[in-house]
Amino acid sequence: MKKGAIFGFGSVGQSMTKNLNEQNEEFRITAACDLDTKKQSDAVENFGLKAVANLDELLDDLPDFLLITSTSHVHPLAAKWCFKNKVPFLIEKPIAIDYKSANELAELCKNENLLNVVNYSMRFSPVSTKIKEMVESGTLGNLLSICLSSYRGYGFYQNGKRHPAIISPETSGGWIIHHLTHILDFAIWLAGDVEEVHAYTRTTAPEELKSEEVICSLIKFKNGVIGTINDQIGIVRDHTMQIVGDKGGVIETSKDGLSKIKFSDEAGAYRNATLIDPDPTNELKSGLHHFFDCLSNNKPSQMPMAASGYVTTVCEAMKMSAYENRIVKIDELLH
Repeated sequence: MKKGAIFGFGSVGQSMTKNLNEQNEEFRITAACDLDTKKQSDAVENFGLKAVANLDELLDDLPDFLLITSTSHVHPLAAKWCFKNKVPFLIEKPIAIDYKSANELAELCKNENLLNVVNYSMRFSPVSTKIKEMVESGTLGNLLSICLSSYRGYGFYQNGKRHPAIISPETSGGWIIHHLTHILDFAIWLAGDVEEVHAYTRTTAPEELKSEEVICSLIKFKNGVIGTINDQIGIVRDHTMQIVGDKGGVIETSKDGLSKIKFSDEAGAYRNATLIDPDPTNELKSGLHHFFDCLSNNKPSQMPMAASGYVTTVCEAMKMSAYENRIVKIDELLH
């Protein structure tokens, strides 16, 4: 059995610990690190874990892996500790709340031979992996457009639904970096590097917070693909994907409560559409599953931090675009 630790014992860390320790015999969480004394008490009393306030307190009994689930502004601290002490880790997105820190970590990752996985969960869903396969196989032909929208289903600040990422953008990076990064990463995974972005935002939060709640953005990739990336924290909960190529297009849909892919072939009859089941076994997949698969079988990470710095850079370009009301070219931030 491999024993691990959690860095940040909030709702995400507690959920991961509960699920892992109840369902997995090969990997178990045995320690939690959090500055909050109440969360330390929860770790000891409700989960039977060792609780510490500082990662260095784990050096005498070094964990086999670390799950980084803290607030985003301290993600770099934990990641650097893992590199220093050669502890494989999974890190929640974003890896940092600004592009300079994110790219510093990305460069560090390139120079270290240590397993690390960024938990960009969209990459591991059955629908996403099937669409990626269709793009790479040429089923859709040359990509023309990508339109992605996410509806978080939490609620707006003015209605008393005050998400921590909205209340404290100084620790979350704001909603673009905290959440929109998920769907942006998926778009970049499909279409490659971005040339420019133009974003608009709205919020019901106080102006002084500078905390966006609704984002609508246009994006142009360096290979000519165009698209829209939209996100919002309001009470509506859903997500949509439309990917179009010159040979066909796909739309995410659902049937009997399960996600499916509707594929239309340009060579087919008018209004032709085929419903594709992306995963007949409906096996649950996630970044966490991928991390443990890599750890067990000595596989390389499909989402290392080395690639994640770029995603944060594009997120920051979107924020610049929204707050400065202009098109921002990504190269402005890279040079």
